Amino acid sequence: MTWIYEGTKEQPTLDQHTEQSDVPIVGPSAQQAAMLFKYTKMGDVNAIIDSVKELEQAEPQLAPFACENKENS
Repeated sequence: MTWIYEGTKEQPTLDQHTEQSDVPIVGPSAQQAAMLFKYTKMGDVNAIIDSVKELEQAEPQLAPFACENKENS
């Protein structure tokens, strides 16, 4: 079985994203990262998106991190 994707667009690599943005990406705390990792292992995309939104609202310096993760979710 082969999946055929319509309108696939090329995803920018980390190097391309870094070149496009002068804002450094600040990551979450170890506890927050562990929570996101737990949701990732479970495959709970909705929980990841909700958690990232909460992080973004609670800690504005995490906005670039949140934006990047929302795009990849």
